[in-house]
Amino acid sequence: MCKVFERIVKEQMLGYLCKHTLITRHQHGFLSHHSTTTELLETLNYDWTLALRNKHVVDAIYFDFSKAFDSVVHSKLQIKLQGYGFGSKLHCILSIFFV
Repeated sequence: MCKVFERIVKEQMLGYLCKHTLITRHQHGFLSHHSTTTELLETLNYDWTLALRNKHVVDAIYFDFSKAFDSVVHSKLQIKLQGYGFGSKLHCILSIFFV
């Protein structure tokens, strides 16, 4: 049930974020068909190739934040969500879920 709940909440939140243009289709990592692999391919095919073709220097730094999301401060996350316009119903549901 937990995974089903997470999927429903994720889909609803992503729909809201896209509808209100708080994220774009260029976002990678958690949108459908937009993984970190597609981000790397897009960057390689467009940004790096174009820069190298124009004899510009290319620097790239990648970070692995996989463990960072295991230690999210839930109270700060909820404040951030409220700032993006998510309502009190989500706040209440997440408060119960985070306990």
